[in-house]
Amino acid sequence: MLPKSHVNFVTWWPDADIGSLPTVCEGGPLDLHATARRAGSARWLAARLFEVVGGWVATVPEPEAKIAFATQASHLGWHAGLWGERLPALHGVDPATWVRPASPGVEEAVAALEGAATTIERLAGLHRCLLPRLAAAHADHLERASGVADAPTMRTLGLVLTDLTEDQRAGERLLQRLLADPADVRRAAACQAGLECLLVVAGPLLT
Repeated sequence: MLPKSHVNFVTWWPDADIGSLPTVCEGGPLDLHATARRAGSARWLAARLFEVVGGWVATVPEPEAKIAFATQASHLGWHAGLWGERLPALHGVDPATWVRPASPGVEEAVAALEGAATTIERLAGLHRCLLPRLAAAHADHLERASGVADAPTMRTLGLVLTDLTEDQRAGERLLQRLLADPADVRRAAACQAGLECLLVVAGPLLT
């Protein structure tokens, strides 16, 4: 089961009030500020998952899980760098200011995933919940991007989506090999459900 996590809901939001910058209605094209917020939250999440998944490499007992997590952590670290390159340099706004979780609830969910105790729980939480949700958010961004104004961002999205799709499939295959009995299945399902509950309450994974 996922442990309860405790998040400081006061300190997560930077001092700069860029949350008041204009955006567009949900489902429409993203303007410059909305694109910046999306890139910043994507960078934060990729970097945070890089820490989480990379930290699992030394603690999982299964050699195949070590290899899978090391590979996926490398991808996530690269994605964080790609999103860092997409942060706009707007007048009077430090690009680093955009780098933040989409909400305190997203931060809490990632912390809960980090606390998953077993390889099965980690695989289920990451590959049946976080990565599919992240891929869906990026696919939505790609559909809403402009082929002229957002060409570099669209290229980044394509590269990231390719990795996420391959990593999710690899993790699912590994998880299915490790599910040895009904208790394992229940453990994986409970972890996934717990994380899904946190994310439903949290709202969008990316702003």
